[in-house]
Amino acid sequence: GHVTKDGSIAGPRVLEHLVDVVCQFEGDRHSRLRMVRAVKNRYGPTDEVGCFDLGDGGIVGLPDPSGLFLSADRSAVPGTCVTVTLEG
Repeated sequence: GHVTKDGSIAGPRVLEHLVDVVCQFEGDRHSRLRMVRAVKNRYGPTDEVGCFDLGDGGIVGLPDPSGLFLSADRSAVPGTCVTVTLEG
């Protein structure tokens, strides 16, 4: 975005109206996990997330990111539940 000659602001929200897709690259700076999420997609859904591993060799796509969130211990524990939530 920028400030126009007459002083009005042409910021990111104004620019979003000009494009078909707006993607956000998200992730905690202390984690290797990075996600790409579509905030606006004029021609498709916005409910999908791409998961990536940020390593020394660059960014690599994770075809099955569930391994990052689930323990390797597969023993049955009473009262265990796995769910996915999204805040915001």
